[in-house]
Amino acid sequence: MTMKLYQLADEYQQALNVLDDPELPEEVVRDTLEALKGGLVQKGQAVAAFALNLGAEIDAIKAVEKRISDRRKALEARAQRMRDYLKTNMEKAGIIEIKAIDGSFTAKLAKGRPSVVVDDESLIPDDSEFVRWKKEVNKTAIADAIKAGQEVPGAHIETRPSLRLA
Repeated sequence: MTMKLYQLADEYQQALNVLDDPELPEEVVRDTLEALKGGLVQKGQAVAAFALNLGAEIDAIKAVEKRISDRRKALEARAQRMRDYLKTNMEKAGIIEIKAIDGSFTAKLAKGRPSVVVDDESLIPDDSEFVRWKKEVNKTAIADAIKAGQEVPGAHIETRPSLRLA
């Protein structure tokens, strides 16, 4: 049975702890670590290759999703243009209702619901109930402040290791 990558990493770490004994010959320590490291590197290569393959498959799926999404949006836009075209021409001709011969649908002009139209947004008072504000944390400003030596309660900067597969 092959060992999992995390098992190999644990085994390597345990070996480092055991082989820390100064009484052990240096050659034994080196040979043991090389043997363990080889398996760890080999397994790591397999995991990295698998991750890269998954990434390629994800990119292919995203391309298909985009193509399908673009097609759906084009069809939605065309359907909306047809509805608008029908509505405009029914209004122009004074036709209130059109029924399908087989009764499968009815196109009917109905009195619309009232809707608010904002003519000039700048005239609406900012501090009124008519304006909603969304709180959003500005991480760039926080980073700049911390780098400048300012303490920002509730935030800190940390550097985490990253993995790049190419």
